[in-house]
Amino acid sequence: KLQYGIIYAAMEVQFEADKFDRLETDPKYTAEFPPSLISAYRMRLQMIRAAASQNDLHAMKCLAFEKLDGNRSHQHALRLTDESYLVVELRGQSQEKVFWIVGIESYAK
Repeated sequence: KLQYGIIYAAMEVQFEADKFDRLETDPKYTAEFPPSLISAYRMRLQMIRAAASQNDLHAMKCLAFEKLDGNRSHQHALRLTDESYLVVELRGQSQEKVFWIVGIESYAK
């Protein structure tokens, strides 16, 4: 992106499953998720795309962007709601990371 003579790199987003792409773009499609979660999901995708790097996402404490542990150490989670998280994988070279949307999960606290 070019703004005021400065080039900003935006993060690229890809989808592991078509339903996640459709959930973002089709206003009538819900994938059986509640409206509040769909709204948060769409907002998070905008935030990911607007970020210059994953450090921008780490800086936003409201996202609770964190790397997962154990056999899921290749994945990260971003908070959608108090009980739901967006699970992503960062693929590609260090400067050209692509966010792969893997799933939406709920965690009971």
